[in-house]
Amino acid sequence: MLRKKHAKLKLELEKIQNNTSQWKVTISESETKSLLRQIKSKAFFGRVKTKKRWKEISTLPYSEAQKELEQREREIAIINDFSQNSIEFCEIS
Repeated sequence: MLRKKHAKLKLELEKIQNNTSQWKVTISESETKSLLRQIKSKAFFGRVKTKKRWKEISTLPYSEAQKELEQREREIAIINDFSQNSIEFCEIS
């Protein structure tokens, strides 16, 4: 069971690693959450700051930012699951 989950997560992780062409810089989990929060914010200066940062980290237009950041959150969750699963796998072995 654990081996199947590990293999599945490994395939998903490889898919994530092969699909990073839209990022100039790989962003962390905390920055992803922060940018999403700022995009949803109504504050003018927060959005301006977010647009500027988006141009620094991504090749995609700002209109795609929220969708891509939500996807990045899902990818980070998969990476975290893989790490946790690897730890459990090593403890058993």
